[in-house]
Amino acid sequence: MFYIDGLNLHTRILRPGDNDTITKYPKREDVYGYYDRLAIDAERGTEASSINPLGQFMMVKAAGD
Repeated sequence: MFYIDGLNLHTRILRPGDNDTITKYPKREDVYGYYDRLAIDAERGTEASSINPLGQFMMVKAAGD
């Protein structure tokens, strides 16, 4: 279950080979870390910021026609 810190979004629980899609329309561009939500829950009382992120991604605005 990927958790995106700062956006309070998460996927469903994923098994090997599964995928999920999250769509978000940002008010601003920023870089966000993503975490294993189950690892955060296992360490009750910890914040995502105290656990190393699995990775990061940048949320950008895209203009349409």
